[in-house]
Amino acid sequence: YRCMMMVSVEWATADSKPVRPAAALDVYKGPLFNDGAGVLGGAVSFAAGNAPRSIAAADVDADGRLDLLTANTLSGNVTLFRGDGLGGFGAPEATAVGSTPRSVVMGDFNRDGRIDFAVVNRQGNQARCYLNDGTGLFTLAGSQAVGELPWFVTAADFDGDGVLDLASANEGGRSVSVLRGLGDGTFEARVDLAVPNQTRAVAAADLDGDGDADLASAVFGAGVVSVLRNLRNGLASCPGDVDGDGDVDFGDLNALLGVFNAPCP
Repeated sequence: YRCMMMVSVEWATADSKPVRPAAALDVYKGPLFNDGAGVLGGAVSFAAGNAPRSIAAADVDADGRLDLLTANTLSGNVTLFRGDGLGGFGAPEATAVGSTPRSVVMGDFNRDGRIDFAVVNRQGNQARCYLNDGTGLFTLAGSQAVGELPWFVTAADFDGDGVLDLASANEGGRSVSVLRGLGDGTFEARVDLAVPNQTRAVAAADLDGDGDADLASAVFGAGVVSVLRNLRNGLASCPGDVDGDGDVDFGDLNALLGVFNAPCP
């Protein structure tokens, strides 16, 4: 994951100005139910924390029903809504996560078969991971620094070791931070990947069909999408990185000269 190549793609955008939600936004507006023909009904609202900015869905209590999590920026918490399987949700259950959580992502970060979550907090520039006890109660596993003013977080296995990693889009840092998961809900120190300007979203997917998770970042400040190709081929290093540390340095000089001007596969 430490060797990625960025390509900036010009992308049409109607308006590059940020949209600021109302100051008292404290109601989750949804869901909108599909009639099977693509027609969605009216919204049903559920009270959430103050200024929810991100939402994710998964079955956190293993009852076969999808639940929801919202990251609530101004109340400093994540709210769990337990699904009843019929489109309804129970009373909100809040987990304190620190100041100004901006985005939440769900996944099994310690490989115990339970759905955990991770958030990024703008104040303090942190990613935090909370582990699920199996009933939907979460405890902090650890935190790690990300780039300046994180706006969005996603999870994927970038290095092919079977453990979920994190990637955050950092508005202030003009970067995407990649944090390698250690399999217990904690992460290695970040690696920052530069993008042309402020970024507010990032998505992980195999964009070049080589079996590795790549990244695409929406660069709000430049009106482009930046594609960050994963060149590690799982655990393999880029040409020139003979010691597998993610960097080409003097110790790799001979190997680097052997592939000089050759693109990473």
